[in-house]
Amino acid sequence: MRSNCRTLLIASWFPPIVGGASVVYDNLCQHLRSQLSVLAPRRLCSDRSVIKGCSDYDAQSPSLIDRVDYLRYPQISPARNTVESIYRVLAQDLPFRRELWKHFVGLVERDHPDVICIGDFYALSWLALRVRDRLELPVIFYVHGEEVTNESTSRIWKWETTRAVRTASGFVVPSSFTKTELALRGVPADLIRVIYNGVDATRFAPGEKDPELSALHGADGRKVLLTVARLEERKGIDRMIQAMPAIIEKVPEALYLIVGAGPLRSSLEELRDSLGLKETVRFCGSPQYGDSSTIVRYYQTCDLFVMPNRTLASGDTEGFGLVFLEANACGKPVVGGNAGGVPDAVAHGETGFLVDPHSVDDIAGATLRLLLDPQLAASFGAAGRKRAESSQWARRAEEFRSFVAGIADPN
Repeated sequence: MRSNCRTLLIASWFPPIVGGASVVYDNLCQHLRSQLSVLAPRRLCSDRSVIKGCSDYDAQSPSLIDRVDYLRYPQISPARNTVESIYRVLAQDLPFRRELWKHFVGLVERDHPDVICIGDFYALSWLALRVRDRLELPVIFYVHGEEVTNESTSRIWKWETTRAVRTASGFVVPSSFTKTELALRGVPADLIRVIYNGVDATRFAPGEKDPELSALHGADGRKVLLTVARLEERKGIDRMIQAMPAIIEKVPEALYLIVGAGPLRSSLEELRDSLGLKETVRFCGSPQYGDSSTIVRYYQTCDLFVMPNRTLASGDTEGFGLVFLEANACGKPVVGGNAGGVPDAVAHGETGFLVDPHSVDDIAGATLRLLLDPQLAASFGAAGRKRAESSQWARRAEEFRSFVAGIADPN
């Protein structure tokens, strides 16, 4: 097995974009360094805006980062009919793919990778097919979970992915949930490697409550609940807000802080206000990517981390839930939804509780149990810290390197 195997990663969700996948790829870059090169976008395909901070991130990365404007053609709105859909494929998607392929081949000729790793399961499956047919390089997919189960994905992408997975050399997934979902779609189990998400247990560590944040949010003398997440439906923040009246009935000093940004901010604020919780539920905004020190301070300031994530009707769900591991690393007990890959992130009854994410009563009950039993909360936090210490990113990066080396040189 080769120890110096080189991997070219193609990823749509890459720093400085905020999100779990970005954290994974960032840490692979930090630990694999010159053994990993990356092709990533410099614009968001959702609104065509420039991703702020790309140049700064790329300049400090130990891996070689190359950027193109987009890795998928930016469609602002869905096609209105079949004719428009066909027009888009012929007039937009195919020319776009030709140009991206030329750029990609140039990177392959420059970097001489041994393995291609694709981090966009559906949108870049066509690239995997071309790599197999024209370059004869092994291709693996890094699949985070929610993209597999999301039924809103286009039919063309699904068709291309079905063909691509039959010829892929391997799959990396962060949870047993994602492995099961791939196996249900015909992927041989022996091609799937589970590499759980990791955490920097040196950076994310226990500490005293931050006086600046406590003063800013009026948290002195209060029991602080915290969610760190993008403000979207699957995170379950609406259910947590709905659970707050029952929580403050038993723990009047409870304060719920929500750190993050996203499309549901306005509707969540309206829900909070309708329940008369303006002084109990506070939105804290979202720190910029790379500002882990602020996130750590929020974890250290809270008494309990909560995110009752759920699976949506479309299949959209949480692939792992890295935030639970980060909160545990800071010595905090956690409450998460029993959905998606979160059972691999939260050891129920040991580092936290898993709840029915659709039940406000279940969410409130688990939260109150930990708030009213400091000894139980402390034991969960200590167990979570111990688990985080054995889940360092250096270990996860080595698992990835070993898997890729085996793909490049199976003998």
